[in-house]
Amino acid sequence: SYATGIGDRLTPLDFNPIDGYRIVVAMPADSVSTREAYAGLRIAAPSNFADYDEPSASPLCLALRQPVAEWRATVANDFEASIFPAHPAIERIKDAFYRHGAAYASMSGSGAAVFGLFPAGEPVPAALDAELEGERIL
Repeated sequence: SYATGIGDRLTPLDFNPIDGYRIVVAMPADSVSTREAYAGLRIAAPSNFADYDEPSASPLCLALRQPVAEWRATVANDFEASIFPAHPAIERIKDAFYRHGAAYASMSGSGAAVFGLFPAGEPVPAALDAELEGERIL
């Protein structure tokens, strides 16, 4: 679904960008307050997705129609720029996901959880589990 407002307005999409993938989430011991996350947020001009008659025509949805492996260059979480320098453990999790085969990885929302998209049907790589020992992997 495509969420607008404060995440309370959902519009079903006509495609499933993560079909064939499963989501692995790691929750670091480090935490990020909402205040800290928004204080560091720097974006030039936020997109007004409400301007699109059809959500699937928005820039984000157009980017999500690309193969998941291409998202790394086109889909970004603006919070990461300020959160990663202050919380390197969170960036370390994202990097570990990529090292261990994630097609895409990102901090979730304003943090601190990080998710990775891995091929469906395959177990979490044992090396990833070992590298992130002490972090909760869901």
